[in-house]
Amino acid sequence: MVCYNLKMVHEIVIVGGGFGGVRTAKILSKWAGGSNHHIHITLIDKSRYHTFYPNLYEVATAHLPEVFGHLPVNFFDLKSSAICPLEDIFLDDLNVTVLESEVLGVDFKKHKIELKNASALHYDILVLGAGSETNYFNIAGMETHALPLKNFFDALKIRNAVDEAFYRIPKNQLVKVVIGGGGFTGCELAGELIGYMKKLAKIHGHPEYYAECLIVEAAESLLGSASLWIQKRAKARLESLGVKFKFKSGIKDVEDGEVVLADGSRIPYDVLVWTAGVKANDLAKTLFGVKLEKGSCLMVDKHLRIMPYENVFGVGD
Repeated sequence: MVCYNLKMVHEIVIVGGGFGGVRTAKILSKWAGGSNHHIHITLIDKSRYHTFYPNLYEVATAHLPEVFGHLPVNFFDLKSSAICPLEDIFLDDLNVTVLESEVLGVDFKKHKIELKNASALHYDILVLGAGSETNYFNIAGMETHALPLKNFFDALKIRNAVDEAFYRIPKNQLVKVVIGGGGFTGCELAGELIGYMKKLAKIHGHPEYYAECLIVEAAESLLGSASLWIQKRAKARLESLGVKFKFKSGIKDVEDGEVVLADGSRIPYDVLVWTAGVKANDLAKTLFGVKLEKGSCLMVDKHLRIMPYENVFGVGD
């Protein structure tokens, strides 16, 4: 067990307002509040909001049900289903301060964090949980032309891009959305997106069969990390909804309106969404002296300490 002289610990700084960072702050706040130690916790994040990632695909596929005789969508409710202000999460935690800023670097010797547009911050204990970033695998044109799905605003961009495609494209032409990646995010999005597209087709007067959602996957099946039974069930369910697939098809290049596969074949698209990978946060590359694993991931010991520092920990992605 790792022990510290808590009388010497006054400032705990947590970088990242994701699941790991928020959970760590809540636990430490509760523990410190029930002790005699005067500990202050600062949570730093580039955004004011905590994102509930499992609900992003619902934001990306929210339609307008008033067309079908139901109540209109309340986008404030939609927003609150996916993001929550960090200040609200820690409303009752008087020993927690939320700081909206970006970490530029860490001086481990001086125990200081350099921040963008803010003064340097001292820490006694540092927890790094900045999360992951979208990995485009250096595919030419992917970052330029594809829409990622990493936050609430990404989800809105996808929703609006699909909606706009049905406005823009003539009613006698196919509207095609291509999703790069058949992992959990890609499958969840495709399962909801095909229904959203069919509703948009009805609203805008397109034949329903002119709405196509295609998953392009480099592997031989969906959900490569799942069991074979789950892979088959997921594929069967998506097929029943109308989703199409192209397996063993790595993407080599992306052009405006076309995806170029490794074999040279081309797939046209009206909207392209990329869900095929994440990488370590770029912050890891700026940390001098820390040990990195494959993909620039921070190496931790069994106590989640980031080696070789005794008072620096890593959580989350």
